[in-house]
Amino acid sequence: MIDEQHCASRDRLLVLCAMDAELKAVLAQADFSELQIASPFPLHAWMHQSEHRQIFVLRTGVGLANSAGAFAVAQDKLCAAGAVMLGLGGAISPAIACGTLVLAGTIIQHDSFAAGKDETVIPPGAIHLSRKSAARQPAGFAADALLLSRLQTLTARSPELAPKTGLVLSGSEFAGNPQRRNRLAERFPGALLIDMESAGAALVAQRMRVPFLCAKIAADTANDTVCAATFRQSSALALKNLEILARLILTGL
Repeated sequence: MIDEQHCASRDRLLVLCAMDAELKAVLAQADFSELQIASPFPLHAWMHQSEHRQIFVLRTGVGLANSAGAFAVAQDKLCAAGAVMLGLGGAISPAIACGTLVLAGTIIQHDSFAAGKDETVIPPGAIHLSRKSAARQPAGFAADALLLSRLQTLTARSPELAPKTGLVLSGSEFAGNPQRRNRLAERFPGALLIDMESAGAALVAQRMRVPFLCAKIAADTANDTVCAATFRQSSALALKNLEILARLILTGL
């Protein structure tokens, strides 16, 4: 159990994973012990005690609501000094090969918009109709500058990850065919990757004032139509690179 009275004095990093395969890749990189967190719903978490810090790994489950809910409850108990979401995502840009690491400089929830005259993209929970353009919040969540810089430096030494930094789209949608991805690429020029969790986690990080970064490995290419068989094949390379990424984070971030 976590000593909540003293948690704020410790150097703690919280790693978020959505799926079991992602979780397995992370937990294999160090000695972790299962952790009990008092919660109104089941939470699955693990802890690794290194020489200088405690590292927690949390399985959030798939989707925006799952990632937001699990992260909020865990962070309230763990008081982590920073959080990193690790996992797999789908390529949006033709420049992203399977296995490429994408660091989210900005995250936009692509399915949060006002479907009025101009279909304006809005931050989750915002209503723009009553505000002039100058008073509206930006739609994107920016990465924590220090976490991003440190991970860029770490991953630059691993050419197999071919790291790229840019826009990640996030929403309650599995965009599994090239036609849909092309439409998203047209709507959000410069987007590199899409996932189903990071916008939910980023919103919680913003509101709880926790430094946050999303780092995901492309499990396909923008031209792939994803099905069970092709996903298993392509995700093998992606998970191998996720292991490399997790090892770098656990030992050097």
